[in-house]
Parts: sequence; structure tokens; C-alpha cells
Amino acid sequence: MAVDLDRQLAISSAQINISEWTQDELTIAVDIDEQIPFFLIPFVELADRNFNEWWSQYDRDLTRINVGVDLQLLQLTGRLDPLRLQLQAGFVDEIVLEYTLPFLSAGTPLGIETETRLARSDRVHHSSVDNRRVFSELEDGLVETWIHQRIGLTYRARPRWTHRLDLGYQSRTISSGDIDDFNPAYFRRSDQRQQYASVSYTMDYDSRDLRIYPSQGVRFQGAFAQMGIGLWDDLSLTQVSLSAELARSWSRWRLYMRAAGQQTVAGEADQVHNRALGYRQDVVRGYQQYVVDGEDYAYAQVDMKYRLLSTSLSLGSLMPVRAWRQMPISLLLGPHIDTGVVRNRFSAGQNDLASELLIGYGLGIDIVLYENFVFSLELSRNILGETGLFLGAPTY
Repeated sequence: MAVDLDRQLAISSAQINISEWTQDELTIAVDIDEQIPFFLIPFVELADRNFNEWWSQYDRDLTRINVGVDLQLLQLTGRLDPLRLQLQAGFVDEIVLEYTLPFLSAGTPLGIETETRLARSDRVHHSSVDNRRVFSELEDGLVETWIHQRIGLTYRARPRWTHRLDLGYQSRTISSGDIDDFNPAYFRRSDQRQQYASVSYTMDYDSRDLRIYPSQGVRFQGAFAQMGIGLWDDLSLTQVSLSAELARSWSRWRLYMRAAGQQTVAGEADQVHNRALGYRQDVVRGYQQYVVDGEDYAYAQVDMKYRLLSTSLSLGSLMPVRAWRQMPISLLLGPHIDTGVVRNRFSAGQNDLASELLIGYGLGIDIVLYENFVFSLELSRNILGETGLFLGAPTY
């Protein structure tokens, strides 16, 4: 069988059937559903970390919403090289441009990744008090703009192993107002602006069957990052991080475990880089209303789910994209328990959870659509004696 490397297909499904079989000849029919070449997806999202934070802490403030459009070309040149352009307005105005070329040419394990982000916001997360984020108000006149640029070289000689070397540039500027009125230590070495170059190395081993909500496989990641390499003196920070994931399924049961941690090896963090649990993927469930700032942290989570329902819904002509007309639906229910610890040398006096062993546990239900879209409803309790019902996407 010959494969045209200059025109690779992004296939969503394929069926192979024997259409004719004689004594001397076999005819095979291959029916392929190729993914559509691009997506143009409008979106509405909360600027806050989760629905509960927006609902209770910020009183359903509609100005804390972002709207935009996400354009994704699955193959720019026909070599499985996606290009993404995202335009966003609202609480944060942002432009994102990403391009990935997994292999520079046929037969080489080298690839490249590029990313550019330009953003602006007139309300700034200038500090954290009592483990809650504190923002400036519109009338304060504080405006922050930032630029993020990254180019990465990837090496993938084996399918499950990826090595990536990144060079980056970051610039954050208070373009209006005085940040000292809110937090004099927002930038440790500068009053109104911080810029630095960075270099990082990441090793990634991934044998999971799915990137989102996997049912089988493991993943290990290790990273080393040096923020500040002598071009500017605004920041010098060295960090290492590790993470491990395990997914197993049998019968109707699914087990998922994740552990992760970060260590600041050298340098001193400022407010912008002093973020541990509660940001991004690293969340101890039961503490979704809080952030725990710090330079070093470790956490682990265990999730056990029982599959109550697994079916498929035919959308027929209601769905114009042929590959999406059959929508797989799964419903899973089960318990979870998370734990974490943070060390905060920068602002520990204002955030006492950094000195606690955090434990959260509860019961959750997950709804999985197309094996790519996951919605979660969790009832969780923490060591503060608080119990809450949390809505959103799971952190795994």
C-alpha cells in the first residue's frame, strides 16, 4: 500500500469492506470520513476560574465574560500542521496565533511550534487576600497589557515520547494607573513593567488512548524552566515540575489518578509568578472558590467512576457535518478524593491555606460527549468544613 506523505488525511472514521471476492481477485472498498478542513467556532466564556467563583464571589457580573471566535485550520499545508487564530473581547481582550508543524519533512523527527499572544485588561488581579483573588475596579483606571511569544523545537523519534525545547519572550506593562497603589510588590524589580526571555525543556511520555478523559494509559511529564536569561534584569526564576497520570478501565469502572508538583530551585517569585493551586489544571477539589499562592506545591487526586450510561444519539440532518452526526454519550458517577500542600514565601501572611494540608473529597457525575467534551457536577467537602456543589469541566 502506498502512502502519499505530501497529502495526509485527518480521518475521523473509516470502514473497510470486501465488496467482491472471486477465486483470483479481491476487491476492497474503503469508506473514509475525513475531518472538515477547518473549524470556525464562536464562544462565550467566563473570565473567572470556574462558574462557582463567578456566581458567588462576583455576583454574576456580566462584564466578567469574554466572547470571541476561534478559527482552526486542521492542515495549513496538508502535513497535519494546524493553524489557530483566536480573537477575544470582553473582560480580557486577546489575540492568539498558534502554528504547529509536527515534522519538518518526511522521515525526520523534528518539528516546530510557535505561539503569539497579545492581551489587554482594564481590571488587574493585583493580589490575593484570604486565598481569594483581588482585582482592581474599572474606576481605578488600572490597565495592563502583555505580550507572550514562544517558539519551540520538538523531537519525536518514537510515537509516545516527545521532547520540546522552547525559547520565549514575556512582557507585562501597566500602561495606565500606578500598580504601587494596589501592590508595591506586583513586579519585584520594576515599577510598571516586567520583561524577560526564557528557555525551557519538557519531556513527555504519553500512552493514553484519549487526550481528553482517557480510559487507558499513562502519562509522565517533566519540565525545567529558566525565566530570565540575562537579556533583561526584570526576573530571574528557575523552576522544575513533574506530573504523572494513570487511567484504567474495566467492565463499567474507570479509575483515574494524577499527581503533580513544582519546585522553585533559584530566584524569588513576584505576584505574577507566585501561583500554585487553584490555577489552570492543578486544583484540589472542594477548594474551587479559593486560590493557594506559592512558589512550591504538590498535589494528588484520585477519581473512581462507574459508567451508568453509554449510548449514541443520531442527529441526522440537524448536524451539517457528516462526521458528527452520531454523537456518543456517556454518563459516569463516582467518588473522588484530592490532597495538596503549598509553600508560600512571598505572601504567606495574607493566605493561610498555604500552611495547611489540603484535603477535599466528594461525589461527582461526568457527562462525556463525542469523547472530547466533558461536563462535571461535583459535590465536594474540604477541611474547612465547607460543602459545595461545583459545576464545570473536570480537571482531568
